[in-house]
Amino acid sequence: MRHRLIASGALIAALMAATVTTTVGQTPRAVLSHRGAVYTLAFSPASTELASGVEDGTLLEWSVADETSVELISSPTDAVQSIAYSPSGNEIAVAESGGEFGFVSLPSAAFRGPYAATTDALAWTGFMSGGLTLMVVAHDGYMATLQVSDGALIRGFSHPTLLHAGAISPNGLIGASGGDDGIVRLWDLTTGAEVSPLPMDHGAVIWSLAFSPDGTMLASGGVDNVVRLWDPATGGTLGSYISHAGNIRSLAFSPDNATVASASDDGTVKLWDVASGIATTTLADHTGSVRAVAYSPDGSLLASGGEDSSVRIYDVGPAASITNAAPAASEEFPAGTTSTPLTVTVSDHPAPGHWHWQLDTPFPATGTATGTPVTAGTLTDTITGLVGGTSYTVYVALVVDETHALVDSTTNPDSRANVAFSVADGGASTVTVTPQDRQGRESGTVTIPRRDRSDRSRRHCGCVGTHV
Repeated sequence: MRHRLIASGALIAALMAATVTTTVGQTPRAVLSHRGAVYTLAFSPASTELASGVEDGTLLEWSVADETSVELISSPTDAVQSIAYSPSGNEIAVAESGGEFGFVSLPSAAFRGPYAATTDALAWTGFMSGGLTLMVVAHDGYMATLQVSDGALIRGFSHPTLLHAGAISPNGLIGASGGDDGIVRLWDLTTGAEVSPLPMDHGAVIWSLAFSPDGTMLASGGVDNVVRLWDPATGGTLGSYISHAGNIRSLAFSPDNATVASASDDGTVKLWDVASGIATTTLADHTGSVRAVAYSPDGSLLASGGEDSSVRIYDVGPAASITNAAPAASEEFPAGTTSTPLTVTVSDHPAPGHWHWQLDTPFPATGTATGTPVTAGTLTDTITGLVGGTSYTVYVALVVDETHALVDSTTNPDSRANVAFSVADGGASTVTVTPQDRQGRESGTVTIPRRDRSDRSRRHCGCVGTHV
């Protein structure tokens, strides 16, 4: 595994055929050309980049916004079989056909490795929860958990037959494997022990596996052209989807768990409604076997890659959006208000209620969200520390996951909201004065402007009033 590193930011779009931007819908929004068959795809946690692994040994990272690419590595001898972004998005794990793996740091493109996992080709890799441990699956049936820091072996264990597919549960505790025996097996990744509740018999060689984001479903696909759903807790079957005319090469669940996408040797990608088992959409733009499919974490995009040396990106649903219900625009709260409810409406987002807010500071287009995080599922919060006579703007932003990565506002402007409001000044106060004060004898009261006690720039002059 010999790698040629390209400096970060060096675009190779000129080496590729021109990308094609098209209309939204079942027609792809973009077609990204490669120098060989695309075997694996992964979106970054922020949904702003798409990485593609190619049979010629190259790993590319594409900007979703402008469809330009950076070549991260190139191996002249080994195909890139499987890739995965770390939970933080700051590196990509790479598994290759020579049995080695490594890590590409982002954005520097520095390569760490290679590390030898086995002498046979690696079929799949994925990060465990927290991003400190990696799982790899090899064609010879060998599986292992490894330290991300140095590639050291933590634990090795084996599936009894040749393997082609792997997956990790969302909580990072359970690994799944599937291969020539047609049996989906589950493994405790902390001990290496098999924990399958019942034999999950797909009935044919398995090429692909995928857990649903909520962990309640596991999909398998294989040479029988069938997608099967399983309950990983019980091993029971949840349904079978039959419509493809070729092997199922790749599977991916939508972030809302409602749809499973299947990529096939028949050149199509099908989107299955989990509840009904109906293929609601068939994407038939590839001219050869489709080897990889992936959803963006924000649920707005689907990417597919295949043996026609292309990646196609589709808009598959409304982009996530966020709006403020309160405060109302230009609302003025009464004098003395020190806090007020903030009510937010979130729609079409994989984790409704996952948002941040902050006063008087806009959020950047990308990066990690600052401000106040709000617990997932909570759509109200309280803005505190308000001062009379002050105008405010509250800014709200959608975030993608537990790392608080911002949804890219350049591709989804509806992922931000802001509203201006104010708190009224206390104004003047009326006080009673003593009878010996001439002004008091004449009117009984005097109006004295209220001082803003929060203004520390004012000083008492120490003067003594003189009566006339």
